[in-house]
Amino acid sequence: MSNKLLLNPAPLPAHPTPSLTSAWRPQYHLAAPWGWMNDPCAPYYDEETGLYHVFYQWNPWGVEWGNMSWGHAWSKDLVRWENAKEPVLVPVKEGGGWDGEGVFTGCAIPRGGEEGVMTAAYTSVSALPIHYTLPYLRGCETLSIATSRDSGRTWVRDEGNPILMGPPEGVDVTGWRDPFVSEWGSMDRALGRGDGGGGFLYGIVCGGIRDVGPNLFAYSIPKGDVRDWTYLGTLMDDESLPVGEGLPDIGQNWEVCNFFELEGECFIIAGAEGSTTPSPPPSRSSSVNGDAEGGMPERPVRRALWISGSLVWTPAGHKWRTKAMGFLDHGLLYAANSFPDSRQNRRILWGWAPEDDCHPKRRVNEGFAGCLAVPRELFVKEVEGVSGTIGIWIGSDGKTRTLGVRPVKETEDLRCNAKLTKVRDVIVATGDSTKVAEARTRQWELDAKIVIGKGCGKVGVRICHTPDNAVGMDVVYDVEKGVLFVQRERSTSSPEGIITSPDIGQLTLSTAEDGAVEPLELRILFDGSVMEVYANERFALTTRVYHAERDVKAATAVSVFAEPAGMANGVHGDGEFEGSVKIGELNIWDGTGM
Repeated sequence: MSNKLLLNPAPLPAHPTPSLTSAWRPQYHLAAPWGWMNDPCAPYYDEETGLYHVFYQWNPWGVEWGNMSWGHAWSKDLVRWENAKEPVLVPVKEGGGWDGEGVFTGCAIPRGGEEGVMTAAYTSVSALPIHYTLPYLRGCETLSIATSRDSGRTWVRDEGNPILMGPPEGVDVTGWRDPFVSEWGSMDRALGRGDGGGGFLYGIVCGGIRDVGPNLFAYSIPKGDVRDWTYLGTLMDDESLPVGEGLPDIGQNWEVCNFFELEGECFIIAGAEGSTTPSPPPSRSSSVNGDAEGGMPERPVRRALWISGSLVWTPAGHKWRTKAMGFLDHGLLYAANSFPDSRQNRRILWGWAPEDDCHPKRRVNEGFAGCLAVPRELFVKEVEGVSGTIGIWIGSDGKTRTLGVRPVKETEDLRCNAKLTKVRDVIVATGDSTKVAEARTRQWELDAKIVIGKGCGKVGVRICHTPDNAVGMDVVYDVEKGVLFVQRERSTSSPEGIITSPDIGQLTLSTAEDGAVEPLELRILFDGSVMEVYANERFALTTRVYHAERDVKAATAVSVFAEPAGMANGVHGDGEFEGSVKIGELNIWDGTGM
């Protein structure tokens, strides 16, 4: 099939450069040149060129979802990105029209065979709408592949597309999309094919079964022919996914799922849409203050999950058994997609930070919608003194572990031209607030290590606030409830059309036998309107904060505050700093970016 079929006949609209200087547009978070952006696609590291690549869902014709195409960005260091100014794969109605309604999310297929050729698998969409709440139209989602010989800049669709015509026959699905392909040692061993690295790849396609729940459709793929997908069955059954109070909501349908192994542990990550409960959890609140635009769309009910476990044999085939599960992100990050970085021997995660909290009419004025969070490293982390909480498992050696998460090391380069303020060994009594620094730009990073004294119920950092606290946002850890949240109700003096309800997630700090609580270690990145909060290398929360233009100069103070604990729960904490917290170390870099 010729390359001319990759071009959409509709010309791209003119987008003036000033839209790139919008106060809300991130400067170092990866965003499309203009228009709507969502899922990261086909991230990979190219050993031949030394470049990192990530593609993404892009609508260059508007700031709302539609015309799903693939954008493309590449980088030598995961920080400085070059972005293609036109989509590299667009919907094509000619030649069968299998992807005439959208080139949906997909993956890079590990190299094998012809050197220098990159292959990607994607969901080719021929009919819309598609949603887990609607009857499923067979044939609307098929699986196609395309190849590139120039590092992803141009693509040729396979002449045999679509290589899969849709979900298995006889299954009433709620969705069937977002393929992921990789080697999988656990499946090799389960099928008696050795201990990984053999002659097969494995693919999953995400979705769900109506009135049953989310599922993954598994396939075996010989490395010599990535067009040959043999169906193995579904991976989930009634015993695969625990459901109950205190556990993450697994949703009704899954999107953008991966499998991988880290340090001998097997993981699945999943984008869960819908809910198994009548109402979404507090972090999905969709209240809006003073919307003058005549109504505000609610936040979609969805979440990014991780699940550790193993494959077991059952009479119905190999099925997944969960060991532990947790949130990849406790905020609005979604459609997480990961890849192995052979350069640094690590697992890197990308995720989409949507504009769900901003009214569509305000997005039009900005000229863009959506970006990717900074790339994150996933790893297995040992934790001590933490039990009875989600996301924790005990290994065969008796040690307690969880899935760790942190921004990749390269993000520290964003500090190189910023103004650094250091704070050391400051005591803040409960009931007090102490100003420690200022953030005069809207690109900054804050790192802090805070020792929580006995009798302290809450400790927080109030950021970008006015002297009277009329404007400001708080990052707060509630010692008594074991939750970390971002309070956004006062984050802007112009809240019309902006959701400002809090985002919240569970974080259990370990407690020693003497009652001493593990220090709270925060790392917060802010860029335009994107805020990423990391804690103790095992918690991440992405949210959006839309400052009013007049707030940028007036709301600059950074303070630390503490509140007393309730009488029944005031027994934990460091006895040396009873009735207070100690800022052991706090650094703020103002003016981050490249």
